[in-house]
Amino acid sequence: MTFSPFLPTALWTALALLATAVAAWSAYRTPRLRAGERWLAFLFRLAAFAFVLLLLLNPRRQGAVREVLPSGNPVLLLDTSRSMGIESPSRLERARALAAEIAGRTPSGMRLRVAEFDGATRLQPAAPAPASGAASHLGQALDRLMNEPAGTIPGQILVVSDGAFQDLPEITRSLADLKNRGITVSTLTVGSDTVPPNAFITSVNVPSTASASSAVEASIVIEGTALPEGTPLTLSLRGAEQGPQGQKTVTLRKGRALLDWVVPVGLRGDRFTLTLSPVPGEITETDNEVTFSIGVASRLIRLCYMEGSQSLHPFAGKTYSASKFMCDAFTASGDIECDTFLLPFQDARGAKLQYCRGFNSDNQPVRDPARSLPERREDWAGYDVIIVSDIDKETFSQEQMEWVRDLVIERGGGFCMVGGNYSFDTGQYDKTLWEKLIPVDCLQYGHGHGWRHVRPVFPEAVRDHPILRLHGDPAVRNLLLECHPAFQGYHDVRRIKPGAVSLAFREGSDAPLIAVQDYGKGRTMAFLSDSAGGWGVEYQARWGPPALGEMLPADAPEEAKALARDTSLPPNEFYRRFWINTVRWLAEKSARRLRKDLIGATDLSIARPGRKLPVHAEINALSEAGRLAEWRVHARIDGWPGTRVPLRWDRGAQGFLGEIPVPPDLD
Repeated sequence: MTFSPFLPTALWTALALLATAVAAWSAYRTPRLRAGERWLAFLFRLAAFAFVLLLLLNPRRQGAVREVLPSGNPVLLLDTSRSMGIESPSRLERARALAAEIAGRTPSGMRLRVAEFDGATRLQPAAPAPASGAASHLGQALDRLMNEPAGTIPGQILVVSDGAFQDLPEITRSLADLKNRGITVSTLTVGSDTVPPNAFITSVNVPSTASASSAVEASIVIEGTALPEGTPLTLSLRGAEQGPQGQKTVTLRKGRALLDWVVPVGLRGDRFTLTLSPVPGEITETDNEVTFSIGVASRLIRLCYMEGSQSLHPFAGKTYSASKFMCDAFTASGDIECDTFLLPFQDARGAKLQYCRGFNSDNQPVRDPARSLPERREDWAGYDVIIVSDIDKETFSQEQMEWVRDLVIERGGGFCMVGGNYSFDTGQYDKTLWEKLIPVDCLQYGHGHGWRHVRPVFPEAVRDHPILRLHGDPAVRNLLLECHPAFQGYHDVRRIKPGAVSLAFREGSDAPLIAVQDYGKGRTMAFLSDSAGGWGVEYQARWGPPALGEMLPADAPEEAKALARDTSLPPNEFYRRFWINTVRWLAEKSARRLRKDLIGATDLSIARPGRKLPVHAEINALSEAGRLAEWRVHARIDGWPGTRVPLRWDRGAQGFLGEIPVPPDLD
């Protein structure tokens, strides 16, 4: 038993004497006690005082003490991270001076080893390292020492550092392990309370998913310590697939800076790295980089692709069905579910289309003659996009053409007509329902097609169109469009319709080759050359990175050789990207994909407090027109339940109309 009193011994002696006197006095002064009883009272009270004093002496039980002897020579662990380089003389200079002093005091017969650590550990440094380490990982260094070969594990460790560690959880675990092994760890701190300059990324707020080939806004917060007001900070963004996305500069205000950055999502999403350039004198860069991912998450796009061309295309020593290239593009997208229908043979005008179940090992289509085009309006409404290529209008019934028109006008679907021997004018589409959908006016039958070599020209004003976003870098995107292979044929048209946009013209002419437009609630496209074989043979097979040999035209610029290949889209990468982008753009307004069977809108752009706001709603769900009046539809201002009002069916407007009262206190 040992004691660790809190007060000096003289004071404890005085307290003991005082307690004895108090016990004797209280026993003597207690009335009605005989002489023998007073002695007993005195002893009991003295024992009580003695017990209290004993507790105050802080007694400790001391068991057997095991002396832990070092199993090896001591190690001095020296921090060489960047924070050790500040102040004058530097913290590292003072640490090395202390290390030399300690080495001079080491008893003879004992060898002091000096090891260094920062983000890495050097147990036997060849030469003293400067204070340049980007991090300080003491826990990692302690683990390295414990994992040395038997006989070299130190018995004592002295850490010389400024304490600016980045791995505190690992340090706690390592210290507990060292204690269990009987290895003592001591620390010697160098440096003052000087706060070194540091800039760091606090947070990046960005959606985890978005539509393919879209762009989202990332909200970035940067903070700094020990930096003057107005310090400029430079950030750079890089995508794993899309490459560099540029740089931006922000200015610190009251130790904080906010930045919004529009980030391209890409074809399949991407993983991005945001890097903050270090400021002068910054001691650590581990908090200067943040990595985040944006995935592509959308409801599957349902596509009906109808192809009339039966041409065979030799490529890389094999023969392919021309339609396989397009089908492979949609399969590679990951979010397009394609039903493919083919004519039974070339030039089969008016023949029944057959469902394609896939392609065999010889790259030829496997047809299912028992399944043909949908024959009900509801089945056509189950698609988001319709593509018809090189098929005469006689193949389709009047009802089927009407259902496709309704899909675009009423349900926001997409429609694309692709050229060939039986499309546009030669497909007899002049003055038909489908000609009304597309963004060009056809010529009369037989007046507008032929085998003619032409190179497409993409106007600068439209090169940022979603369909033409073939790469995240605008410079690379422009290069790809300049490298677009020539077409071997095309259709003439009477004109491009008012409001339509021409994405590509014929070289040396203002006649369109690719045109798009919004139509009704949906979107349409006219591709006036061919997408498969024939006119499009060069475009289909030679628009890709030059690493594959002949994948770009022979006259492509030298800069194109630096393009990286996307191995997920072999072999004709940019052909596939173009058609994937096309289908996604055409499907963007589809009610089926967006789950919008009921669409509401306001008739005014500004809502004024205290007044009524006219609203209307339209039904996209398939329903008999006569039963729409039985629907019960209400509207309200989000977050204001008291504004809920019923809407009335209006046969003339083919929708539901009403007015919502705007609360007077609504901001």
